[in-house]
Amino acid sequence: MKMQHKRSELIISRIKKLSYDSTFLYPLVIKGRKECFLEDIDGKKYLDFASNIASCPLGYSHPELMNILKKYLNEGAHKIAGQDFYCEEHLEIAKRLISISGKNFKTFLINSGAEAVENALKIVYRKTGPLPGVCCMNSFHGRTLGALSFTNSKDVQKINFPELPVKRIKFCTVDDDSEINRLEHLCEENKIAFVISEIIQGEGGMNVACRKFIKNLYGTTRKYHVPLIIDEVQTGIGRTGRWRAYEYYDIKPDIKAVAKSI
Repeated sequence: MKMQHKRSELIISRIKKLSYDSTFLYPLVIKGRKECFLEDIDGKKYLDFASNIASCPLGYSHPELMNILKKYLNEGAHKIAGQDFYCEEHLEIAKRLISISGKNFKTFLINSGAEAVENALKIVYRKTGPLPGVCCMNSFHGRTLGALSFTNSKDVQKINFPELPVKRIKFCTVDDDSEINRLEHLCEENKIAFVISEIIQGEGGMNVACRKFIKNLYGTTRKYHVPLIIDEVQTGIGRTGRWRAYEYYDIKPDIKAVAKSI
């Protein structure tokens, strides 16, 4: 028997007339949420296994978070909307982030995971100039134009868009992969601006990098003085059991991008 979503179908049809589709995959029009459940406007409830694409690690309507939101809504939006003004909360979050990042890091507060990646790239390009960057096959680093150059998970995301100079290597999940030393060969033959990689590929298929691959990335970038960017937008802030997934590999990247669970 076909499930009825009358109100949802009406809302979706009207939205499609007024707006372009983005990443919508399901005919779900959300009315409310609590703990790990969503409710649509037709009264049906859903268990959210994805935690709103990894961005709600404590579930929905967590009382401590709701109290914080209420506090800042009463104070006004100037502390919430953007970084045009200094405020004490920026200092506090920077101190907390650095306390779990180790010494010699500085924070750059921005709006989203894609923007975190974009600015990681810009920081490196400012030092190196427009040299090719290296990313992994099946990677996902965002849909904004710079990050999209280094996203390689789905063809539909890239059709007709220009790319920054990029070279790709295989994301190796086993130590005996024949391509596990590919980065070394690239660095021998080319000047490279940076290497960017996930530790666990999300949209690329839930692929977990083997230890040798990540250690090779780290060792090779140290040898050739190439900045290493680790994208922890989905895996960071405790989602793998440690603050950052790269901690399991005993490396220290030059730049890391975090978002979502933060």
